[in-house]
Formats: sequence, structure tokens, C-alpha cells
Amino acid sequence: MAIDQDLVYLTSDSHHGHNNIIKYSNRPFMNDYEQGIVDQYLSDPDNEEYESAYRLLRISPETVARHDEALIANWNAKVPQGASVYHLGDFCFDATKAAKIIDRLNGQIFFIRGNHDKNISQFQNKFGWVKDLYELKVSDPDAKHGTQGIVLCHYAMRVWNKSHHSNWMLHGHSHGSLEDLTNLLSFDVGVDCHNYTPLSYNDVKAIMKKKTWKPIDHHGR
Repeated sequence: MAIDQDLVYLTSDSHHGHNNIIKYSNRPFMNDYEQGIVDQYLSDPDNEEYESAYRLLRISPETVARHDEALIANWNAKVPQGASVYHLGDFCFDATKAAKIIDRLNGQIFFIRGNHDKNISQFQNKFGWVKDLYELKVSDPDAKHGTQGIVLCHYAMRVWNKSHHSNWMLHGHSHGSLEDLTNLLSFDVGVDCHNYTPLSYNDVKAIMKKKTWKPIDHHGR
């Protein structure tokens, strides 16, 4: 059964409570000292002194709290109550915090496991469901037969079910480091790529419209 497009939101890789991801992905929540170390390293990664300082840098609990609160605020400013949010993995690094954070977020969350979700069983009752992969159907009069199919997975794919029939594929995991191929109806919905905020279905649709799609898998034609 297809879901109403106005109810669909998607995101990935929030990494609540994960200090290292703030450093590694250069998320803009660090204090001046932390940001200075990161900027210095990024300016010359081959400099041994800069690399050592970067490797030894420990992100403060205050920065982690600032990061988490910003992501929660961004989510609730974008997602209305009653929406369905598809989170494509790596939600929270600290399982003890996860349930409390979920309770503060608008909408019902449907969860795709990521590689950092080993403790998901501790709070999976907070989600509509937990899966490794899901084929979402969204009601859209502009789509073929009025329904847009979307394959959801934490990891990117080159081909997927009905990719040759204009189904989309959305993923996370790569934190913006994976090249966005304009001829594939696929991209990273992780927060690092979208101003630390979930995307609506219409946001995704607008991005897909800019693609120059070329089917590369002809099975089933």
C-alpha cells in the first residue's frame, strides 16, 4: 500500500552521542579549540604535527550535547507530528541515550539498521519497525502508475529492484564522501549532506528531477 507523499520524511546517520563523528565529518558544532585543530589538520593532512594533534583530539561532552540538541531541533522544525520518518541507520552511538532522544522527536520512526546499530534491540520497540532493507511505495500522481517506489538501505547500491523502471534508491553511511552519480536515481540522505536536517519526500523528488537518469540494468524488460 502506498503512503501519502506529504507524510514521508527521510534521513540517516544522525550519530547522536558520537564524539568522533563530529570530528571526522567536521560537523559545525565544535568549540573554537576543537575546530582549530580540525581545520589545521585539514589544511595539511600530511603534516605530522597536525595529524598527531588531530588524532589525539577528544571532542568534549559539551560539544556532543550541542550537536545532539541541534539535530533534535532541526528534526522537529522540519517534521510535523503524524509524519512517517524513515531513518536509514546509525541513529545513536550511545544506546542509553537513544530511547530518550526518540521520545523527543516528531513523527513515527521506521528504522533501517546501520553498521553502528548493534544495540538496536534495546530500543527497537520505539520504532514502527526495524529492517535491513525496505521497498517503500509513495503515492505520487507524477510517478509511473501514480506510485513512486523507493529502495531504502543504509548502504549505497549501483542497481536495485526496478532501478530500470525509475525506482529510486536512498542510502546513508558515506557521510557525503561518495560521489553522487547524476545518471543514477540514488543519493545519500544522511544529515551531513543536508544541513543536519531530514528531507521531505518533495525535497527528495526535487533532487531526483535534476538527475540525468540512464537505466543500466535491463532485467525484466
